Amino acid sequence: MARGSGERWWGPKPWAGIRHRYRVGFDEAYQEEFASLDEAVEWARLVAETGRMVWVSKGRLFPKLEAVFPEADANEAIRRWNDRDGSPRSKFLDYALEFLRP
Repeated sequence: MARGSGERWWGPKPWAGIRHRYRVGFDEAYQEEFASLDEAVEWARLVAETGRMVWVSKGRLFPKLEAVFPEADANEAIRRWNDRDGSPRSKFLDYALEFLRP
């Protein structure tokens, strides 16, 4: 068995076949989920043409920001994402913190 082959003596790694999902969020919530980044970015651009700030992220529990639209407001969108101010990430974290409170 080769190192890094993804196999162990009892079989493949449990995460070997996991594919990422890309989520598009605007209006302080995630709206749609896609299997490919290209599809998510295409839909996000269409939504951004309506004047909304749109985020494309990868992952659920610890989402990673992949793209923001409109690109002219990228610095503001990234600031809001990091500060959890009006981004879809803010609503999820508020829910998670409320759930975890004793």
